[in-house]
Amino acid sequence: MKPQFSNTTVACLILTITLLLICHHVSAKVPVEQVETVFDEYISAIIKRKINKVEGLWSHKKDIEMTHRFQRIGTLNAAFEWKGVQNVLDGIFFPQDNRLTLKNIVIAVKANQGSATFDYSATLPQWGQRSARSCIRFRHENGAWLIHNHAWYIQDAPPVSPADETQLTERVSSIKAAFDNADIAAIQAIADDNHRYVSADSKVYEGWDASRDALAAAMKLGGLKLDNIVLLLTVDQKTAIGVAKDNDDVIASFRFAKMAGDAFKLTATDLSGKRLAFAVDPLSKHLTSGGHVKHIPVQ
Repeated sequence: MKPQFSNTTVACLILTITLLLICHHVSAKVPVEQVETVFDEYISAIIKRKINKVEGLWSHKKDIEMTHRFQRIGTLNAAFEWKGVQNVLDGIFFPQDNRLTLKNIVIAVKANQGSATFDYSATLPQWGQRSARSCIRFRHENGAWLIHNHAWYIQDAPPVSPADETQLTERVSSIKAAFDNADIAAIQAIADDNHRYVSADSKVYEGWDASRDALAAAMKLGGLKLDNIVLLLTVDQKTAIGVAKDNDDVIASFRFAKMAGDAFKLTATDLSGKRLAFAVDPLSKHLTSGGHVKHIPVQ
C-alpha cells in the first residue's frame, strides 16, 4: 500500500522546504564576507595558539609563503611551503603568550583573489613589542578561501583611495562626536537635503527638514556608544554604509553617497536596530566580489 499524505502534510512539507531554501539564501555570505570570516578565524587561532586550526586555513600548495622580521627588525626572513610557515609560528608565536592587537583593517576581494591589510601590535616576551602593517593574501581553492601568503611587514597600500579614506574617517568621527554631544548642527553640516531618518520605533522621516527635529530629540536621549563603526564601501566607491554594533547587535547604521565635487554626504540614518542595505535588486548581492570592507577606528 502506498503511503497517503493529506493536503495539510504536503503543504507543510512544501513550506518547510521553502523556508530551508530561504534560510540558505539569507545566510549565504558574499566573497568579501567569506574572506573576512577566514581572516577573523586565523587571527583568533594565532592568539589562542591553535596550530591545527591555523593549518586548516592555509593552502598547502608549494607556492605559499610567510615573511617576517620578528627576531631582527632589520632582517626580512622568508618561509616557504606549510612546513616553513609552521616553523615560524611554532618558533615565534606558539611557544609564548602573544598579545596581538589589530586596527585599521581593510579587506578586499576581486575574482578568486582576496587580501586583508591591517596595522598590528604584538608583544612577544622573547623579542619585545613589534608594530607594523601586515598583508594576508587569500585565494579560492576547491570551494574554499585559503591563505597563501602572509607578509608581516609591508608598506601601506589600501584599496580605498587616500582622499576617500580620509573623508570617510572624518565623517565617522564627526558622527560619533555629534551623538556624544547631542549636536544636531554637526549632523546637518554633512547631511544631504534628501536625508532619510528611521527612528528607534521604525518611524520614517523623509528629507532633512523632517528628519532634523526627530533626530535631535533622539540624540538628546543619549545612550548610543558609537565606539566602532564598520564601513562597507561599494566597488565603485560611491556609496558607503557605516554599521555601529554593541557586541553583535546593530545599534545604528548610516548611509553615505558621493556627491558632486567628490564630497560624501550622509543620506540616511537608521536607529531602529536594522542594518541599512545598498540600493540594489533584493536578489542581488549587497557587495560584489570586488567590494571592500573597511574597519574605521573612531577617535
